[in-house]
Amino acid sequence: MFHILILADDISMTKQLKDVITVVDKSIEVTHHTNEDSAFAYAFDSHVDLFLVGIKPDDDSGYGFIRRISTIEEYEMTFFILISTKFDMKSIALEVFSCYDYFVKSLDEERLKKFLKKALKYEIVPRNPYITLTKDSRSTHILHRNIVWVDADTTTKETQFYLSNGSTTKTSYYRYPIRKVTTMLGRGFLLIHKSYIVNKAYTVDYRDKMVHLKGSGLTLPVGRSFVKAVRDYWERGK
Repeated sequence: MFHILILADDISMTKQLKDVITVVDKSIEVTHHTNEDSAFAYAFDSHVDLFLVGIKPDDDSGYGFIRRISTIEEYEMTFFILISTKFDMKSIALEVFSCYDYFVKSLDEERLKKFLKKALKYEIVPRNPYITLTKDSRSTHILHRNIVWVDADTTTKETQFYLSNGSTTKTSYYRYPIRKVTTMLGRGFLLIHKSYIVNKAYTVDYRDKMVHLKGSGLTLPVGRSFVKAVRDYWERGK
């Protein structure tokens, strides 16, 4: 699902943006924030495909928001569209902040519609930094960066995702084969056992056929058939 975050405290403009988005595709998920900090916190814990940011003449917080968001790896190449009355800031928005577009004085609805249709048709979002799990037609998104390790329990038929905040998301959906989960997660993760996957970013040591994880002090055993792959990965310097 395509997800748009609107950061703006202008009620009229926000309604106009939402109306345009609805016309293009009613299935687009829209989140609205009027505060930079709350928008940042939401984007950090969730996944956003496009940011629409309103800038007031006497307020540069929108630029600060883009600068902060751009420090997060997943959003380095994410699209931003700014709406502002400050014409003299257009070149800065497009060149310094790498914004996709900049609307001066008013929203160009047709231009925004054209962009949204292209984004949806060609999936121009750089990548999906989350795994999507589905059960009973309901989807759960878990950000890759929040996953420390994954435990596929062959006895209970549950796949558990241990998250960086210490919480656990148990997924008792249909059985997710461990190798399928590995493929879904991508190259940032390492299969070390027939039941365990670890996030490479959280591995701090490997010795005695055990992988040590950052923060929790947890150690996980490496399966016999995975020892060479894990050792080779570690000897390459992670």
